[in-house]
Amino acid sequence: MERRIKQELDRLYPQIILRSIHSPAGLCDDRAFGVLLYATTSTGSILSASTMLGVPTESPALILEATHKGLQVVRELEDQLTHGGVVDMYLADQIAIFMALAVSGYHKSSTYPEKYRRCEVLVGKVSLHTITAMRVIEMLLTDITFAMEDKAGLGIVMVCETKGNRKGSW
Repeated sequence: MERRIKQELDRLYPQIILRSIHSPAGLCDDRAFGVLLYATTSTGSILSASTMLGVPTESPALILEATHKGLQVVRELEDQLTHGGVVDMYLADQIAIFMALAVSGYHKSSTYPEKYRRCEVLVGKVSLHTITAMRVIEMLLTDITFAMEDKAGLGIVMVCETKGNRKGSW
């Protein structure tokens, strides 16, 4: 399976240097297979994709499933790189709370009215987990609102700002 993933990555991105790291055998009693792929973009952002598969026995069917899951991770990472963004969909939900805390505080500015703040983060894709996190945060911090703005081919901008400053919501 590792060979198949490397072949696919070599085909898609021949300029990439690939490194494999294997966990030492005997760390746990259960057999499992995991893949974590990450890419550092030209701007220094690190995007990732991963999967895990329990492997109780070694059989041709499980090897085929593991290979399929490995290639799925390659496609997922490729998709995130294609959509752009400075964080991947796994980090976006974790950043949402920090965006909200930055926006909900008191801020006096000559440019904006009192208490107005806005925070933006460019993401490639937004997961259902991220949307749920944004909704829960809006319930807890009632003075903020989240929105998403599609930047046509550049990714999606997650926006957090104080309520009353936005024309439409998501």
